[in-house]
Amino acid sequence: MINASKQDLGICFVSEQFVHDEIQNGELIPILTEWVGIPRPVYVMVRDRCYIPNRVKIFKQYIEQYIKDENVNYQI
Repeated sequence: MINASKQDLGICFVSEQFVHDEIQNGELIPILTEWVGIPRPVYVMVRDRCYIPNRVKIFKQYIEQYIKDENVNYQI
């Protein structure tokens, strides 16, 4: 989607974090900046609930804190 938009083949609806550099260097132009999409739930999936690697626990905590800090309207 992003590549197609950069080639003038349409518009894309993605989180700004994925296109920040393209916006900064002028490859993409934000439109409908006042419009916000519907909040979507965020999931962390693990193979085994009995054993969750420490790096996954830390990542989960990081994401939860990021969502709280950014006042993003996501379900945790």
